[in-house]
Amino acid sequence: MLETQDILYIVLMFCALWFTIFGCWLIFQIVSVVRRAHAVLEGVERKIDLLERSVSAIKAKFESGASMFSTVANGLKSVVDAVKRDRD
Repeated sequence: MLETQDILYIVLMFCALWFTIFGCWLIFQIVSVVRRAHAVLEGVERKIDLLERSVSAIKAKFESGASMFSTVANGLKSVVDAVKRDRD
């Protein structure tokens, strides 16, 4: 016959089983959340990299334009100086 101690062991066995199932489910959920967070961070990282490259390209265009402006300004200065000399 089943004694009270046997019933206790059966109940404890089911408790351990449910605790194990819950623990596995909890670990699965945590891993799932971490995986999604990692994917989101990778997307953000890609967007930041794209933005950084775009800003660098715009900066390079402005720098090349500024150097060209300097060359044009020097040329205009020479023309103005030549015109002044011709007037004098």
